[in-house]
This record gives sequence, C-alpha cells and structure tokens, in this order.
Amino acid sequence: MFRRKKLNSRWIRKCENSQLERCYPYYGARSSSQFDLPTCQPTFFYACRVENPQGSNPIVHTDEFPDRLEFEIDRPLLLRYWRIQAIFACCTVALPWGILIGAMLAQAYGELHGTRNGLNWLAINTTGLASGGAAGIVVGLAVYLAVLHLPIKLAACKIRLVVDGSYLRVVSGTFFISDRRIHFRAISDYSTHDGLLLRQLGLKRLSFRVCGGNHARAFSIVGLNDAEAVCDQLCSIDAARE
Repeated sequence: MFRRKKLNSRWIRKCENSQLERCYPYYGARSSSQFDLPTCQPTFFYACRVENPQGSNPIVHTDEFPDRLEFEIDRPLLLRYWRIQAIFACCTVALPWGILIGAMLAQAYGELHGTRNGLNWLAINTTGLASGGAAGIVVGLAVYLAVLHLPIKLAACKIRLVVDGSYLRVVSGTFFISDRRIHFRAISDYSTHDGLLLRQLGLKRLSFRVCGGNHARAFSIVGLNDAEAVCDQLCSIDAARE
C-alpha cells in the first residue's frame, strides 16, 4: 500500500516497510490510476536525508512531526578536516620554539669557533634556523600522533545529530560521551558557515543558538552532508512545531 504527499512539486511514495523512493515530478495528475496509488489529499510534509543503518546510501524520511531522524555525516571528510587542523595547530606551536632553540645553538656555535661575521656566520645561523624549524615540525607531528590522533578518530566516529521527538539531540565526545538533548523551542536560529579549508573539502559548519537564562549559547557541528539542506529542514521542523 502506498500513499503520496507533495513537497516542492515532487511526489514521494512511501511503502509499508518504510523504504522511500523519490518519483518524478508530475503536475497534471487528477487521479491515482496513473501511479497505481490510492487517492488521497496532498499535504505538505518534511523530508531530510538520514543514515541508512544497513548501508551507506541515504534515504528520505517523511513525517510531518518526525519522532526520530538522524542526519548523515561524512565521517571520512570530517576526520580529514580535524586532522589537518590538529597537525597545523601542533606544528604552529612547536615551530617558533624550534627556531628559537636553533638560533641560540647557532649563536653559541659561532662564538665557540670565533665566527662573528662574514659568510661563515651567515651559513651557521641559516643552518641553525632551518634545523630548529625542522625539529619543531617533527616535535609537533610527534605530539599530534601521541596525544591527538586517536581522540580525533574516536570523536569523528561518535558524533551524531538526531531529531528525537521535540528535541534536537547532539552526541559528541571521545573517551567520554556527551549526549545533549535541546528542545526546539529553546533554539533561536540556525546558520551555516564555511572557511578556506572547509570549502576545499566541500564541507560547511551548521550552527544554532540556544537561549537559556540570561545568555545564549552557540552549538556547531561539522561534517553534515548538504549542511544547507539540513539547516532548512531543521527550520521547517522547528516552524511546524510552533
């Protein structure tokens, strides 16, 4: 048994086993015989892409007030984004210290051998700065591998964004998991952001502001497939519940 509903001039048919298929848009249908579907009144509903637990292909979930809806996250791209950020941060912190130590060692070496000017002095200082910078990068990479590599991988595997009834559920963490449920009426706005690295990876950041007490707190999540569509979908669900 199928039923059909209308969204943006497209027809969706829903099977009893909840497997959904998008049909071609049709504007002149007056009866259901052309679709082999029972006649019903078209009503607006909300659709979004969710994770398919049996595979990687997203499906379309349809429900005017969805009780449970999980959005799909591109975890490999998210992991790559976080790793690039972490490596850059570690190397940025370690690089100045390596250059400083290299310059000090080069200065001490020059004084020890009586080289205070000329080409030899320039060569010694250049070698010291380059060696110190290289050492700083190596130390930064070592710190990343020892401290951040595994937690970033765990965080990318465990992050989730779920519509759970009247709540928006955000799951995040590494060794300790934070499962936060935010009521839709506490969320004031939704927005998407991108930057140079996010654009290169084809990602966007979804942000939403939660009002509570005397201040508002911002939450964000990166890695959603088609973050703009997810933002529009959350706005539609939020507006329908008001």
